[in-house]
Amino acid sequence: MESNRGGTQYKSERLWLVAAIRQKLVPEFLGRGFEVATLSESDDDSADRSLISSFPFGLLRRKTARGFEQIKIELISRRRVAARMNFGVVPAEGIDGVHRSCRFA
Repeated sequence: MESNRGGTQYKSERLWLVAAIRQKLVPEFLGRGFEVATLSESDDDSADRSLISSFPFGLLRRKTARGFEQIKIELISRRRVAARMNFGVVPAEGIDGVHRSCRFA
């Protein structure tokens, strides 16, 4: 049965998923040397608030010889609650993008 995005069932499923990821998955990454870097809340623009809502666990990253390995756990909320993990490697010198610059110390 599909959830109604604004309904009680949807909200309880989202809360369950967030709790499960926070209790089970995030500690596994932390135990493997990843650290949590929060997403910036300094901008008061709705796109950023939406981004923070979609990525409630921030950015998980760890330093390697090649740069930084990073993982973002994204909550998807189209027809039902789901999660997606985005993996990537950022060179130590950082990257420049069209919308944002990303540099890690």
